[in-house]
Amino acid sequence: MKKIILFALLVLLLPTISSSAFYNKGNNLITLADVNESNIKNTLEKNNLNSVIIELNKLLTEAPDNVNILMKLAYIYKKLGIFTESKNFYEKALEVSPKNKWIYFEIAQVLLEEQKFEEAEKNLEKAISLDNKFIDAYFSLAMIYVEMKSGDRLEKTLKKILDLDPNNLSALNNLGVYYMQKGMVSKGMELFEKVLKKDPKNADALANIGSVQAREGNINEAIKYLNDALKLNPDQDVALTNLGKIYFSLGAFEGALPFIKKALFHNPDDFSLRYLLTFIYFKEGAMDKAIAQQLMLLGTNLNSSLLDNVNLMLSEIYLMKKEY
Repeated sequence: MKKIILFALLVLLLPTISSSAFYNKGNNLITLADVNESNIKNTLEKNNLNSVIIELNKLLTEAPDNVNILMKLAYIYKKLGIFTESKNFYEKALEVSPKNKWIYFEIAQVLLEEQKFEEAEKNLEKAISLDNKFIDAYFSLAMIYVEMKSGDRLEKTLKKILDLDPNNLSALNNLGVYYMQKGMVSKGMELFEKVLKKDPKNADALANIGSVQAREGNINEAIKYLNDALKLNPDQDVALTNLGKIYFSLGAFEGALPFIKKALFHNPDDFSLRYLLTFIYFKEGAMDKAIAQQLMLLGTNLNSSLLDNVNLMLSEIYLMKKEY
């Protein structure tokens, strides 16, 4: 039993490389700048979206071709998870403004939520055909290619962003991640270091370098970089994940626990973290907590080998719980 668990842990303890969010944060399409209704603004601030829908529909009856109102309604329905209605309003907006790149972009975001990657890709390509310097659309394409595991197209898209904006730190970080995952360590590190030269307080680059140091076995250096990342961004999930894994691998379960728990808060579907948390509870004799984590693990998409390990550990936990 123990050998099987430890083998699985060796697989799970490979450090994670961070990937910056695949979007630019410069544009805020959904604003209230051109709808001067204080009651709408107040309800939005209170996050009372149903009230906002009522107010916007009132305005829409007076101005049925107002693209901004149509897009606001579409955005709110997307936020509520009512994707069909969201797409309906975006399509109505397209009828009014067929050459608006942002509408195609926003439709793609809804399709991404639905995991309809090929349809999303087509809408983003249409947006780019209207503006071939549309960086936000290229970032969304990059996200799609990550999901589709299309490395060549991902690399090409990130390089295109860097052609348009050589100092785009998110693209540099993500391209570095891609190279690392391809085993091109020196090229990845070169890009991470380039990011730090431009922005010494870039938490993603620090986390990436810390992850590389961990992979190379330079544990002290790894801990330093990962802690530096967390000083700048206490919620940097990759730094949290890797510090948890490092302390776990050193047998410092008490030190690993807060990092693993906080990382799981940000990534509740990360089965490797949940596996480690289960193991820690198991070692501490907290059997009820261990069982709860194992049952959650059984609801994730594990490969057959790891699923066997989970079932074996769960059986042993039940046996040990009887002894307690």
